Amino acid sequence: MELLKHICPDSPYVWNGNGVSRCFSNIVLGFGANMATLIVIVLVGVTRRSGRRSRRIHLSAKILLFTVPALGAFVSFFEIVVLLRKIVGGYPFAFQEYLFPGSLFGVWVTVLLVSICDYWFVIFCNRLLCLWWIIKPFLWIPHLQVVFTSQELLPCLGESFLAFLDFTFGILINIIKSKWASHRSSCDSIEEPLLPCKVDAKGHCGILGLANNLWRIITFKSIDSVMENGVKRQLDFNDLLQLPEDMDSSCCYNLLQHCWEAQQRNNNSNPSLLKAVCCAYGWPYFRIGLLKVIND
Repeated sequence: MELLKHICPDSPYVWNGNGVSRCFSNIVLGFGANMATLIVIVLVGVTRRSGRRSRRIHLSAKILLFTVPALGAFVSFFEIVVLLRKIVGGYPFAFQEYLFPGSLFGVWVTVLLVSICDYWFVIFCNRLLCLWWIIKPFLWIPHLQVVFTSQELLPCLGESFLAFLDFTFGILINIIKSKWASHRSSCDSIEEPLLPCKVDAKGHCGILGLANNLWRIITFKSIDSVMENGVKRQLDFNDLLQLPEDMDSSCCYNLLQHCWEAQQRNNNSNPSLLKAVCCAYGWPYFRIGLLKVIND
């Protein structure tokens, strides 16, 4: 308890009246999450260091891969400098306030160093790390709530920008992984691909530029070309299924007439045309609908 009082002298340990306390936010949601990120990066780097070298990606993706962690390291280092200046100015000192920006600075520096290595792809695009970087931005939500309660402009802007960088980097590595996985599966397929795969001078599959296709991914424009090729290849008239015999145009009228006459015999006073239509065409159309549902 004495240690907690030293770390969190003026803050509740876990919960205050409006949400999580600043101490809990800095130590658990901030420092704890950053240390978990460092541990995962180190473990993946040690276990997958002998994996395949990094794939070739578009220049814009490489620039983002260096720019995002560089900005994160710069902003977190700036926050550390601001806190040190407060100590020099005689402001009250709280040890837990330095844990979060210090650990975050370590994370971004580690990411920046790994991005220079030849095997950055097998580390950043590891399934565990990709999943963790999707979950990690959600930990920023209670932390930002704590920061916004202070109503200080500079901390709010800095923490919001760091959260944005964290979210951007997670989206970036997941897009790179998904793009590589989709192109690898389309190029390695034993069947003829629906869309032609881009091949470079050496005959290997090239990777589409990230920046040029980001808008197409968001708006699902890439599906248009797939549908057009699917119409040309799959919707040939000779490949279509033939209609059932009872739905052939030559016998549809006779079937409807037979059902209508049956309605007139059974209900002389009030024959129902709707019942006759359902009797004639209901079951065949139901079978086709059920077949479509099963096929889809």
